[in-house]
Amino acid sequence: MRGSSGVSEETESEFLGFVAHELRTPITVIVGLASTLVARRRDLTDEQVDECLERIREQGNRLARLVGDLLDLAQIDSGRFRVALEPVDLAAAGRRTLDDVPPPPGHSVELALPEDVWVVADPGRLEQVLVNLLTNAYRYGGPNVRLGARRTPDGVYVEVFDDGAGVPKRLVPTLFEKFSRDGSKGAGLGLAITRGLVDAFGGQIWYDADDRAGARFSVLLTEANADPTRPPAASETHGWSTNLQKILVVDDESSMRFLIRMIFEAEGFEVVEAHHGTAALERLKETPRPDLVVTDLMMPVMGGRELIERLRANPETAEIPILVVSANANITVPGADAALPKPFDSDALLDTARALGKRDAA
Repeated sequence: MRGSSGVSEETESEFLGFVAHELRTPITVIVGLASTLVARRRDLTDEQVDECLERIREQGNRLARLVGDLLDLAQIDSGRFRVALEPVDLAAAGRRTLDDVPPPPGHSVELALPEDVWVVADPGRLEQVLVNLLTNAYRYGGPNVRLGARRTPDGVYVEVFDDGAGVPKRLVPTLFEKFSRDGSKGAGLGLAITRGLVDAFGGQIWYDADDRAGARFSVLLTEANADPTRPPAASETHGWSTNLQKILVVDDESSMRFLIRMIFEAEGFEVVEAHHGTAALERLKETPRPDLVVTDLMMPVMGGRELIERLRANPETAEIPILVVSANANITVPGADAALPKPFDSDALLDTARALGKRDAA
């Protein structure tokens, strides 16, 4: 019997069981180490505390990647996945990717991306494609990996090659299908998401099964004009003044408010909180009024969308910058000035807030 997605119920159940296992492992580590820190903090050395915190951070990032993959796949399957296409410097994207996912011990990567080659893609999502292909090579392939590219009349071919045993023939027909894996490693999501991303760029991806040794994944992308001039971002088109001092954080989750407060207060900002939109409107009557609103969307009483509508409709609050922080990675909210997906990087939150806080006083 097959489910509505065309995947057998047996395969889907196996996959859900695997995802549950992948979730339980980092959750167990995070809860266990956090409980240890709470119960035994005075008995631990500074080095032990630092190691506990580092492992909590690593496992949190692992959870974030898995949840992000699941959300991406859901968006791709529903046809609601969106990308922002623009010219991207391929060599620069490759260097940033290697910084994010350097080869593990025993592996090496040859970076052979020509300079001055630009492709049409979403910058962040192109790096996600490269990350997925490189980590796939690290996990399954040989010790030597090559990330290269070449121009052709058809476009730019980007190739990730490793000198391992190659993909087993039995897996090749379903290699880019979700839930496809070798029964021992991986969630079976990475290549399915990679194909969805490349499709969104208007490109193609395939596996060269005829290679006698190693595995070669090829991506064909549209070439863009060299050295393009990009239009400035919205925050770069005004005569900015720097007056960000007070920030209103709106979220129904107290732990999320606490996290955002900690990030902003560490940088010297004043932070006030509200647990839903109605409470936020009351906070906005205070003097001095907040210089920035950071809000979630899904909240009881009044959600973020209605809050934004009311702020934009009121002349007294219409010009306050609004940053949406949401679990929806592809969120677009009318009236908001910017959006960040949960989980977010603290530097990205601060950089975005500072940019929005430099609103033109005129």
